[in-house]
Amino acid sequence: MEPFKLNFADFISAENYYHLIHKFLSKDINYKFTFFEDLKIPSEDIKIEVFKDKIVALFNPEAAQTIIIHFEEDFLLINIPKMADYYFENLLQSARSANQNTPENLEYFFMPVLEELNSYTRSYSKANFLSENTRKLIIEETYKLIRLCEAYLSNPYPEVQKKLKFRLKRMDVEAFFFLLREKKVIEHIENADLGRIIENICEYQPNKDSKEFKVIRDSATKIGDINNMNRVIDNSLKKLSQIFNTNFFTFNSGSK
Repeated sequence: MEPFKLNFADFISAENYYHLIHKFLSKDINYKFTFFEDLKIPSEDIKIEVFKDKIVALFNPEAAQTIIIHFEEDFLLINIPKMADYYFENLLQSARSANQNTPENLEYFFMPVLEELNSYTRSYSKANFLSENTRKLIIEETYKLIRLCEAYLSNPYPEVQKKLKFRLKRMDVEAFFFLLREKKVIEHIENADLGRIIENICEYQPNKDSKEFKVIRDSATKIGDINNMNRVIDNSLKKLSQIFNTNFFTFNSGSK
């Protein structure tokens, strides 16, 4: 049987579903076109007979074998679980070919798709012309595509580093940003905002031998403790002064 794509819209209405069935029936080796004005969906088992090997059928018809393919069991239940991955890859290709590269453009590109998919899930729930198995599968596959799109929107370039990995302890990192504010290297910023920035862009090294960097949480509280002198940072100040000595401001071009 020659493959053809399933569309998520094929399952949102009885009319669309009928046309899908008709397209399936057209693959039968004995197919003759008929048109049913009432678009009645057959209640009996829908199946077609196709050649097992089209090449053999073409060059040696007498030796050609045929097989029976059932619409739901052999076609829908096999192909619906492939839809999300297929359409997600197509969406990515379309976005890239249209140069939709920035987060804003990607959101503009994907939001109508997500809205349409969500509307489809509501239609599926009311589609009494679908069997329980088919309805369950197409709903699951639509939600899978929605999750793929949302995950991509939240992180379209996973290979791009999003955080600064400091080879410092957590207290050293927070003391560093605290000093930037106190020494007026940066404009004044409230503890909550400074803490949020640290959490969003920084990770710290628990110890010098650790290969793992950890995220920073609740940094606003820690910055507040430093500001209120409830947190001693003498060791961090000593460590930072050792790093930012006169040698820090010399470098060899091209060194890593």
